[in-house]
Amino acid sequence: MFAGLLERTNKSAELTGSAIPEKNVQKIYSELEVSFKRHGNFCLAYSAFRKGISFFHKKEFDGYIAYSEYSNPFLAPEGRRIVLANPVCPEEHADQMLSAFIEDANEPVIFLQTDEFWSEKLRKKHFDIHQIGLDIRLDLPSFDLKGKKKAQLRHWLNKAEKEGISVEEVSPALIKTAEYSDLAKDWYSRKGGDSKFFMLTRPLELDEIPGPRV
Repeated sequence: MFAGLLERTNKSAELTGSAIPEKNVQKIYSELEVSFKRHGNFCLAYSAFRKGISFFHKKEFDGYIAYSEYSNPFLAPEGRRIVLANPVCPEEHADQMLSAFIEDANEPVIFLQTDEFWSEKLRKKHFDIHQIGLDIRLDLPSFDLKGKKKAQLRHWLNKAEKEGISVEEVSPALIKTAEYSDLAKDWYSRKGGDSKFFMLTRPLELDEIPGPRV
């Protein structure tokens, strides 16, 4: 995964109505969902398609960019527009989509966790690119735990089995809200609080909605 940072401010740009506040997302949800299902084929696509963040939507490019506004009187007095994951659109519209979004922004822009394709597009637009990890994909039908390299995986799997830990997929309706809330609070408390995870993790939605798996 890559992080892109563009430290410049476009003071002359004006919002054109394409930047859609979260409160109005439901009005165009069906259009966003069509683009999401066509082009949201990367690991964070679903995390970036939810309430609580805004969308820069371009019908002519059949896509959108999920982002959040951030400001801090000391760290970012002029504000930041922070994008989570890849833009969602056909690759042939990548350059136009990025150009439109950057022009629309009235503050510096930061992209978090893009893949190599989009990172190269951002590099050509003078972003500084920093690799912060790898996006590993496994072919589940052929994956196994044989060999020395997977010894640690076998160790933790055996340990979990001995302690009676199991993993299964269930209906969200079967999850007790109070138990989930206590577990989430405990996990967040050991990670320095929940404020820094507002974009990087999609909150668990316990309603019966299509898509999420728990």
